[in-house]
Amino acid sequence: MKDEIYEYLMNYGFNKENLDRFEELNEDIYFVSLDKVKENINFFIDKGLNNKEIISLANINPFILTLSSKRKKAFDDIYINKLNLSNEEIKNLLNINNNIYTCSPLEFDKIIDYLNKNKSYSIDNIKQIILNNPNIINKKIDEIIGII
Repeated sequence: MKDEIYEYLMNYGFNKENLDRFEELNEDIYFVSLDKVKENINFFIDKGLNNKEIISLANINPFILTLSSKRKKAFDDIYINKLNLSNEEIKNLLNINNNIYTCSPLEFDKIIDYLNKNKSYSIDNIKQIILNNPNIINKKIDEIIGII
């Protein structure tokens, strides 16, 4: 990873072992800009996570540091605009399922559409299903069709 990113993350509170592990697991960390890393950390701050929660989340899922703006926007369109989730609900989902921003927003949107159109679930019902079973977010539509 670039020196400036390494320094920034160390100052943020990560340790050398964390950063070595990030490099091992997420090769995108070599190509991302410092501005993007800061943007991603601020994104999670805006969701209500504190410093320790962000460090913990990144230690579990280092891909949150290199998220694209397009992916974050796609998920927020679903979480906020489609499902009407609050930041507190999004934060709770993150604490239960650290992949809610790193899996496929397209697959997740298909799942919501399937539940809404094919199973006639209301958006409120779908919201409750997701809040109670956040691993649905990581699934592919074929897996959901087989279960529901």
